[in-house]
Amino acid sequence: MWTIIDDSTNTLYVSAVSYWEITLKSNLGKIQLPKTKPAELFLHATKSGILSLDLLSEYASFDRLPFFENHKDPFDRMIIHQCITKGYILISSNRVFEKYIDSGLVLLHN
Repeated sequence: MWTIIDDSTNTLYVSAVSYWEITLKSNLGKIQLPKTKPAELFLHATKSGILSLDLLSEYASFDRLPFFENHKDPFDRMIIHQCITKGYILISSNRVFEKYIDSGLVLLHN
């Protein structure tokens, strides 16, 4: 699975939504980042050659996605909609994302 990440011909992105969610959860004490601060994540990713996928208004209108009662996470839904809209492959270990394959999500997970 990780060959897609190791392949230098592929472009890797982290959604700005992910940075937002990590910062929020860190500030609420829900996650710990012992060796870095949330504000430094973007810099670390950039130094590693990972680009940022900005949250544009076209991605924020994720109401077109099907609604699943057991999956209401707005951060997940925004990222899923970004990937569908851009035609990107989403790499995640979250199995609930499989529900969106019929909506056009291309998913790679372990």
